[in-house]
Amino acid sequence: MAAPSTSAVPTHFFPRRRTESYPLHLALNFQQLPQESLSQYYSHFHLRSRPDATEGELAVGVAQHFDQFFELKPAETEDAVINAFVMRYKNEKRPHSRRQAGRQAAAAAAGADGDGGGGMEVGDQVAAKIGSDWILGLVTKTFPSKGKVQVEDLDSDDDDSGKQNKRYHMLGPSMVKALTGTDEEGASLGLHSRVMAVYPQTTSFYPGTVVQAPRSVTAARLVIKFDDDEDADTGVTAEHRIQRTHVLPLSR
Repeated sequence: MAAPSTSAVPTHFFPRRRTESYPLHLALNFQQLPQESLSQYYSHFHLRSRPDATEGELAVGVAQHFDQFFELKPAETEDAVINAFVMRYKNEKRPHSRRQAGRQAAAAAAGADGDGGGGMEVGDQVAAKIGSDWILGLVTKTFPSKGKVQVEDLDSDDDDSGKQNKRYHMLGPSMVKALTGTDEEGASLGLHSRVMAVYPQTTSFYPGTVVQAPRSVTAARLVIKFDDDEDADTGVTAEHRIQRTHVLPLSR
């Protein structure tokens, strides 16, 4: 089982529709959790729930997010899910300096040239260059006459009261890349492609390599090994199934 792809703060409700049912293939039953625990899960991952959401609706939302977060395969056992959780925890404990080095390597390899924000609309997700880093952002305003867009940093923090402090950046043409799931020439990203992609449970782009050929040119996810992501104990580099629209080619 691959580790999650995530990372961006969802802007829609979980579940999207009240009529959605609990994913039957999920080995864990979140319907057994009390509403307080379900609410804590929502809070931790910044998920949106309806003000009048029922306990059953919250359980469906948690299950859907957990399923996407860990990219579970059909009939995955509870033991496999727990093992993946433990591996995720160990990976998250890797030194911050290594993460920072990887993020800066991605930024340097990607180059400074964005796509100018041309044709971008409010609500589009983008890769935004902030300082030396590339982060995941959301276009909140466009200024065609200035050739700029306002981008919300999707890694906004919560203050002591739990209120989210959103951060915005006004960015010019060289600081924004559209997230379309294809490379600059319009060809699909394939096996051995060098990319930068959103690392699981973050909103930052890191360098890596596509290690499995996509099942189709429209495959929703790509299997990627990130640079310097070896497990501290085993030396094995984990494979991550990353949402295609969170992957960009490294400049040649």
